[in-house]
Amino acid sequence: MKSFLQVAAVLAVVGLLALVMFLRFPLNRRAEDVKAAIAASRQRRANLMVKATDPKQNGYLSQPYLLFWGTRSQARPNSPVGLAVETWRNFSTAGSESGQPVDHAALCRLDEYIEARAGFAQVWPGLHQALSKPVFSIAVERPTFDSEVVQIVALRQTAQALCGWAENALLENRPEVAAQAIGDVIELGSHITLDPSSTNALVGVSLQAIGFNALVHLLPPQTELTAEQWQDLAVRVRQSVPPQGQIATLLEEEITIAHNGFEDLYQGKASHPLTRLPWLVRREERIYYNVMTDLLAASRQDELVVMPTYLTNPGTTSYLTGKTSYVANLMVPDLSKASGQLLYNRYRVAAAALATEVIAYQAAHHSLPPRLQLDGLGISPSMVVYDPTNKLLKVNIPAAVRRVVGHPVVGAPYPPNAFFQAGPEGFEFRF
Repeated sequence: MKSFLQVAAVLAVVGLLALVMFLRFPLNRRAEDVKAAIAASRQRRANLMVKATDPKQNGYLSQPYLLFWGTRSQARPNSPVGLAVETWRNFSTAGSESGQPVDHAALCRLDEYIEARAGFAQVWPGLHQALSKPVFSIAVERPTFDSEVVQIVALRQTAQALCGWAENALLENRPEVAAQAIGDVIELGSHITLDPSSTNALVGVSLQAIGFNALVHLLPPQTELTAEQWQDLAVRVRQSVPPQGQIATLLEEEITIAHNGFEDLYQGKASHPLTRLPWLVRREERIYYNVMTDLLAASRQDELVVMPTYLTNPGTTSYLTGKTSYVANLMVPDLSKASGQLLYNRYRVAAAALATEVIAYQAAHHSLPPRLQLDGLGISPSMVVYDPTNKLLKVNIPAAVRRVVGHPVVGAPYPPNAFFQAGPEGFEFRF
């Protein structure tokens, strides 16, 4: 009996020590990196809030459009703007559900078309003005797990309706309006990604894909824009190229959102079943920070992030040793896919910027530029093939990015043209 009690006591002590070790480890290996990420995110958001809280600078706050694309607490069902956008986007190739391009010339005499066009014509001037403002942001000063996000459907419908407006404008021989509308779509996607979160980043990718497809199919070099109008469009597209370091920015923002969420749990402002076990919550928090700062460091070495196996397919050992945790698996985004999509989108918009700049130069000088300006586009010179003699520009997507993204979605069913072709390796433009 005495021996049994001794063994039980030893096992109890060992179990207690194991529990203490489990709860105390792993340590926060990159505490300074966490502090730096939170500080950078807060400074970036403070800079954004200066403009985001000003309706004159924040297109998102523009009325009456906020009643359509606002958050759930801001939007109103069946708003006049929403009805106009939703009705007109049905007459856009970008919004086509039939898989066929919209024939505006054949439809323009139908009562439904005339009514939809008249409705969108009423909202277009203010919409263009709103989307031309410096920022487009929900203006959340302190983001948390519960923060509202952009209305994806409303913004997608807005982008599709604008592309339909561009199609109609070309039919009516108003190419400058088409250029403005398509520029609005590309710029809107850029503005969304500057209010960083994983949701906003991928919404921005979706919107810029819509704008890119409209640009390369609806505005070939023979479009009758003046040199100044081409140059204005080229400037807008270049300024809309997502910046390098976008993945790191996104991770810093996600770390800050998690920090704010944990802070609310500790202060009783939010609740979760785990809060009954505060030591366990602290462990989950440390593991989350370790995982995220490791990914942050990796993204600064190579923006195409490869997720480790202990995150994509965690085993029991990974949980016990603190390589991953319940919170980490729940909250860490799949950066393998997301980073590939973000990089692909940057290269795509950069290709559009280069092509538009070539056309603008051609319109002004009646010849192609002798060289391209790659600075600030976040693409390697090795990706670009430019042959002004044969009037050819190719932007090749790195094989590693193509493998992650797979075969990209073709997008809206625009008729093919001689100007643009998307091949298995990238984009090709002929001038």
